[in-house]
Amino acid sequence: MLEEAWAVAGELGLPRWWLNEQASAYVAPGGDPEAPLVFDQPGLRVSAASPEHLLAQRLADQRGYEFESTMREPDGA
Repeated sequence: MLEEAWAVAGELGLPRWWLNEQASAYVAPGGDPEAPLVFDQPGLRVSAASPEHLLAQRLADQRGYEFESTMREPDGA
C-alpha cells in the first residue's frame, strides 16, 4: 500500500509521507462493527468511527488521570 501512496504523492506533488500508518493506532482491534460507511466507490471504502468507539478512545485517553476530577461539577455550580 505504501508504494501506491508514494505513486499518488508523485502524481500530485505531495510529500511521500502524506499518507502513513500512524492512524492505525486508532483502529479498533477487530474493527468497529457500528462504523458508518461514509464513502464507497470501486477501490476505496471509507468508514467513520462510531460514537461508541470515539467515547472509548476518549475514556482511554483519561487513563492515568484522576477520573473523579474529570467528572465533578465546576466550583460554584
